[in-house]
Amino acid sequence: MSVLRSPNAIIRNKNDLPTYFKVGTFKSGQDGDSFGVSLVGITGGAAPSERPAFDGDVDVLIQNRSNTVDTVAVRYMDETSVVTDVKYQQPLFESTTLYVKVQPNTVVGIFVDVVANEGDASFTAEVEEIPDITQVPVQHDAMEFDS
Repeated sequence: MSVLRSPNAIIRNKNDLPTYFKVGTFKSGQDGDSFGVSLVGITGGAAPSERPAFDGDVDVLIQNRSNTVDTVAVRYMDETSVVTDVKYQQPLFESTTLYVKVQPNTVVGIFVDVVANEGDASFTAEVEEIPDITQVPVQHDAMEFDS
């Protein structure tokens, strides 16, 4: 039996070019708290009567490790995904902001699972277009993660 669930947030790239979007902020007060983030994309703006096919997906793991090194890992990125890059910013060890590059004319559902030691971890959706990612002080690309 499969369970349907609604996304925590949605990105709509209505541009004709690939564009970076801020996904949101993940906050955690405990070492070891983690977030599983699944990004599922659909190409085109399908009418409600149409049933579009999913175009790959991306799974990202964010974990509080008491430092700002290797806290974000791309666990899986389908080669057909509409999400083509993942970046993050972590000004404090307990707070991580996630950015993704999305193909033109696509919709991406963002699904977040929180694993918290003390129940104080949270995700705040802050979806917004970032016209020039070079103006955002992202630390580095998320590391690839062998599963």
